[in-house]
Amino acid sequence: MAAELAARIWRNMFSLRRDNRAGVRAMTAGWLLTGVGLLMLAFAFAFGGREERLFVAVQAASGLAEHSAVRFGRDVPSAVLIDLVVLSIIVPMALRTNKAWPLFAASLSVAALMTEGAQMLVHATDAAYAIIQGTWDLLANLIVVVGAWNVWRTRREPGDPELSRA
Repeated sequence: MAAELAARIWRNMFSLRRDNRAGVRAMTAGWLLTGVGLLMLAFAFAFGGREERLFVAVQAASGLAEHSAVRFGRDVPSAVLIDLVVLSIIVPMALRTNKAWPLFAASLSVAALMTEGAQMLVHATDAAYAIIQGTWDLLANLIVVVGAWNVWRTRREPGDPELSRA
């Protein structure tokens, strides 16, 4: 019974029927953006410093936790709690370091919390909610990639006085 249901869902997921093309496109875009986000996090983990690696670990853990929350039907309230935990880790990191990117990442985390609050009040469609939440995550990943790239440049050229301020 379960295998039959899974096979039917799998066939319909990739069906190119006229009524299912939008679903296939949305799913393809979701997987593509997830892959881009994971590549960004992998770059930041490989080339970044201690703060960048901590942020990558927090982002990966929050992504897994949010995926689990969505899977078990507790979408927005669980996401609020998860993002509050992320914010409670990122804000102290932003206050202790002399780098600028953790402050930007914390502001994006606040924007994600505001989006979740608006979702609880307004009840936007799931697609709109997923798109805007993915936007905050991708922007945070891009910011940590820029921070990791600055760490990598500083390590590569230690004598450059302009890079020592990064």
